[in-house]
Amino acid sequence: MRFGKICYLNLLPFDMFIKSYPTPSRFKQSLFAHSSYPAKLNQSFLFNRIDAGFISSIAGVSSHNKQCGKYATKSGIIAKGAVWSVLVKHSTPKNDYQSDTSNTLSKALGLKGEVIIGDKALLWLYQNKKTQSDFSKAKSKANYKDSHKKISHYKQGYTSEQGYTDMGEAWFSKQGLPFVFGRLCCVKKYATFYEQISNRFNAKFNPKRVKIPHFWLLERARQMGISLDFAKEYLAHIYYKIGAKESIAIARFYRLARLMRLTPPKRAYKTQKHPKSK
Repeated sequence: MRFGKICYLNLLPFDMFIKSYPTPSRFKQSLFAHSSYPAKLNQSFLFNRIDAGFISSIAGVSSHNKQCGKYATKSGIIAKGAVWSVLVKHSTPKNDYQSDTSNTLSKALGLKGEVIIGDKALLWLYQNKKTQSDFSKAKSKANYKDSHKKISHYKQGYTSEQGYTDMGEAWFSKQGLPFVFGRLCCVKKYATFYEQISNRFNAKFNPKRVKIPHFWLLERARQMGISLDFAKEYLAHIYYKIGAKESIAIARFYRLARLMRLTPPKRAYKTQKHPKSK
């Protein structure tokens, strides 16, 4: 069973869970053999190079519809409001090669700018010191009427007035629903196995009390170049169980993408350039 791992902070709780989950030794040995960014894992899944993994929502259409031998579980990477790790910087329009869903979502929301996702987006926010604590300090110092309205608008995270837009927040403000950025998908052959993992993970994980070993989180924060408190605050924005509202959000996103003719990623074949004959 070949599992594709996304090397982002938002899946650290799942990494911790799956290491302790009773699985065959062969599965544990190959668990992190296929590690990469979302867009590359999407291609690996479409080419059947991996059997399961957290696949971008837009690439999981066939899994959602249980087509092409694919299956989607009830676990995903979800945010209700600000997500912090999926942003559009107000600069020259540019897609992020590491993401398929975020590029599609930015177009669906009518956002123009540079798309940045994952740990790269978190580091950019941290370095620019645009955190919730900044807005809390501004709120305590503000003495005019409009300031309260502005700060209350910031309480979910970040806004377009700061030179970027948080796509999770932009989606929630328009749809009133959480957004599922990725989903645990697999080939139908292993549907029962991964459905059990999904159910156990959803039951065990409590988004209000994220229990991750201190040294794990501290080491990961150091590798990323962010503080431990910032990493904890970020993980509090993420949850994983797909319920009724999340299922509605997925269907609405697919419908919006279809109406705007935003096609999901397909198999990308590399073409070899042959030298011109003299």
